[in-house]
Amino acid sequence: MACLNSWVMRMGLVSLVVLLLVLGSGCAGGEKSGMSGEGVGEDAAAGVGAGVGAGVSGVVDSVEVIRGEVWKTVRGINRHWAVTEDMDSLALLLHPDMVMVSPDSKEPIRGRKQIVESYRGYARYAQTVSLVEREPSVQLYHNNKTAVVTYLYDLVIKVPSGETQQYSGRDMYTLIFEGGRWVAVAQHYSSLP
Repeated sequence: MACLNSWVMRMGLVSLVVLLLVLGSGCAGGEKSGMSGEGVGEDAAAGVGAGVGAGVSGVVDSVEVIRGEVWKTVRGINRHWAVTEDMDSLALLLHPDMVMVSPDSKEPIRGRKQIVESYRGYARYAQTVSLVEREPSVQLYHNNKTAVVTYLYDLVIKVPSGETQQYSGRDMYTLIFEGGRWVAVAQHYSSLP
């Protein structure tokens, strides 16, 4: 029992629960679960029932649920800056020390306040006509407490002259699970080559 207690202290209770789920399901650890994003419907992307019953074991199901929660967070970030222009709600999804790298700025934008202000600048300048995210991929790390999300996007905006402009690009977010929720700590976006 002392050996087990020592192992639990080192590995953490969550790791023990995951190990027990894997052993209890008869899973040899060979199943892999990936979210390429192809064919992800609104329900899965929004985290509604994402992965439930999709995997062979409870571990695969829970990983898919986590991926759904992460993708829902990224889509929430995009909706707040691009569609609703709700910067207060946007700020809740960004870490205070977040870093953003964009093609529009020579230096990274550092800190939630500065990033929210950059989105306020966008909202003052342009109106989003449409934003479509496609081909999302969610990779989980660090005991499912860190996520890297990549996807492609198509953005159509209306500028003050009334002209519409279209952009296609790629976006990458890094999120961490902190305080019971997912928050973005880094973003890098650019146009497609």
